Amino acid sequence: MNRFFLKIYEYMDTHRKVCLISFLCLTICLTVLTFRLNFKEDISAFLPLEGRHKESMQVYQDIAGASKLIGIFQYRDTLNGDPSKIVEAIGDFEEILASCDTAGSVKEVMTEFDMETVTDMTDFAYSAIPYFLTEEDYARIDSLLENPDYIANRLDEDKQLLMMPASGLLSANLQKDPLNLFSPTVTRLQRKESGSMDIYDGRIFTPDMQRAVVLMESPYGNSETQHNAELMQMLNMVADSVMSSNPEIT
Repeated sequence: MNRFFLKIYEYMDTHRKVCLISFLCLTICLTVLTFRLNFKEDISAFLPLEGRHKESMQVYQDIAGASKLIGIFQYRDTLNGDPSKIVEAIGDFEEILASCDTAGSVKEVMTEFDMETVTDMTDFAYSAIPYFLTEEDYARIDSLLENPDYIANRLDEDKQLLMMPASGLLSANLQKDPLNLFSPTVTRLQRKESGSMDIYDGRIFTPDMQRAVVLMESPYGNSETQHNAELMQMLNMVADSVMSSNPEIT
């Protein structure tokens, strides 16, 4: 082994130019490879995920809410409860976020209740209503129809509802269920879908009207700490601006 290293030394000593050129080439190659290094913070990137395993990891991250952000608006003084002030603060938040987030980092900002989704869900529920009826629903429907005056009385109520200024909002559901046999079932499904939330001026509130929520989505995973830190810094700056113009809201 010693003789092997000795021969290498003798060769390098007698061929200095070749040795220098080889050293420079090796240094250049290592430098180029160093610049091509790509560091990832996601520990799952080290796992051998291929095919269905990769899809499963993506589904898990989506279900786990890794990219979901929730902004909560409420009064500093919990004894106050004017939801209109919170609505104004959410409006300011939308405007300031749109001006600050020039890169579009925050995706799918949801500050209002999606009425189109509710309409689609209601249409689906009515179209498949037999699948959602329970034994209690059938018993309730039977008890209503056993009253000989129920249909006539219900149609009279429908006529009065259609004469109201807001009849346009009711006419679609009245066409699907003029006897109001299935609306309790549809309402029950809507509550399950929306959870413990309520609506005020289109905004999403908790039932006690003390807090409102804004839903957002980040393009970064929960392991990308650098990008998430920059995103949170921007959101905190937006929040400070909102609170400066709405000092009673946090």
